[in-house]
Amino acid sequence: MSGVRYKNCEDELFKVGMYLRLSQEDKFKKESESNSIDSQRKVIKNYIDSSEDLVLIDEYADDGYTGTNFNRPSFQRMLEDIQNKRINTIIVKDLSRFGRNYIEVGKFLETTFLTMNIRFISIIDKIDSYQNPESSSSMLVNFKNLINDEYSRDISRKVKSVYTMKQKRGEYISSGVPFGYKRDENNKHHLVIDEEAAKVVRLIFELAMNGNGANKIAQYLNERKILLPSQYKKKKGMGYKTYNVNEDNIDDLSWKISSVTNILRNEVYVGTTVQNKSNKVSYKINKHIGVSKDKWIKVENTHEAIVSKEQFDWIQEKYYSKIIAVKNNYEYALFSGFLECSDCHRGFSFCTRKRKNGDIYNFYQCGNYRLNKTFCTPHTICERKIKDVVIKTINKQIKLVQNMKYNLEEININKKDSIKIEVLNNRKNEIEKDIAEKMKFKQALYTDWKEEIITFEDYKNYTRNYNSKIEELRDTLNIINNEIEEYENIPDSNTKMIDLFSNANPIKELDRDILFRMIDKIIVYDKNKIEIVFKYNDIYTSIKNYIKNNKEFLHN
Repeated sequence: MSGVRYKNCEDELFKVGMYLRLSQEDKFKKESESNSIDSQRKVIKNYIDSSEDLVLIDEYADDGYTGTNFNRPSFQRMLEDIQNKRINTIIVKDLSRFGRNYIEVGKFLETTFLTMNIRFISIIDKIDSYQNPESSSSMLVNFKNLINDEYSRDISRKVKSVYTMKQKRGEYISSGVPFGYKRDENNKHHLVIDEEAAKVVRLIFELAMNGNGANKIAQYLNERKILLPSQYKKKKGMGYKTYNVNEDNIDDLSWKISSVTNILRNEVYVGTTVQNKSNKVSYKINKHIGVSKDKWIKVENTHEAIVSKEQFDWIQEKYYSKIIAVKNNYEYALFSGFLECSDCHRGFSFCTRKRKNGDIYNFYQCGNYRLNKTFCTPHTICERKIKDVVIKTINKQIKLVQNMKYNLEEININKKDSIKIEVLNNRKNEIEKDIAEKMKFKQALYTDWKEEIITFEDYKNYTRNYNSKIEELRDTLNIINNEIEEYENIPDSNTKMIDLFSNANPIKELDRDILFRMIDKIIVYDKNKIEIVFKYNDIYTSIKNYIKNNKEFLHN
């Protein structure tokens, strides 16, 4: 390849731009000091000072940028200066500082710089496209570029492996922090509650639970001038992102439906960390694509929750369900999300009609029927009718549970003083002593055999006999332990239901909070018949059977 002239005359100096780069990965390598920005700068300045035809015009440094792509701010500024003929020479410490993308580096060296009459110098690699034109396109240079590319690929794999391991341990490694949380000062991979922001998150969930749609919630927040997550983080000097919005206009933004729903759908608020939702297309391309849900990495109880799991689950099941019917102002109808058709199992639509006398008549119809009258029958039922039955049933349930609580307390007190439990515990102690004694005798057999007091045949027979008796005793002990456990305990899981109903006063009016806490669903049959399924039906039956099986401990 023939040399290319870069100067108009012999005494013209080359106008140099020194390019420096250090990636985040490079900073953690053993040779990070030798590759530091300062070290690169010193090497290049020494090279320029020792040359007679070079003059430094500007420095271009990308600190913390990968070499696998060239969309780096200082690199792009350097290209603009080349276009504007401000510089005509580039100097780097070595090729890896220029870039680690084999194909792109080759294009710059063999095409772009050659076409634009740009001198390129890599000091360590002894490349100088002016002094030795063939040095920038030799097989050795191509091989080095390939090695640098492979190095980046390997580093990318290792970094991804480390990140995956941290994610599986529940460490929070994302750059942004969810609204309502901040990084733990003692552990940057752990989230702690930011109480000021958390109040807004709780408010959004409470508004949703009380029947407000996302649009209504957004209006409520805007009316009270509550800051958006990005606005709040900007005010607090925290990191934040804005999408398709100029940062200067962030203060003019307002709450939207998407702003609300993003919070209501985020599992982070129940203490669960969900990561690996997207991956980079390639180590060379800074573009992310979504990962299928089954490959998300989800770890529960990684940090303190802002809202309860019950609240969150209800929101996901009911709030976003297609079967929910809402009023025109985006508020829920009282029973939206609770009614289910007995035939097609679809939810019900809320309907309203104005009567001739001016009264408003609210009712519900099967969603399938309203969609297509051939899919199901109307199952039409008046809202007032449902309310009357539900109030009456809840009050009856409250009275029953209050009686059950009294019976449970009496049973437990009497059981503690009962002779039967004393007999069972005494029998348990006797069996445990018998097992320990036989184990001791069994162990002594080995010594007797070794000292030739008994034969090996006798040792085997005696051991077999003791093993059989010990096994029988252990089976009996298990039976007694199970009987004691059944005799003494009421499952702790029943406490919540007992407290909820026994501490409640008879209700006179229904709201969605009562429905959420007590009722799972209401099945609607033809002819205005309904079946109320309480959240604690199984527990109620369990306690009822427990009282029935232990009624000998009741005095009444």
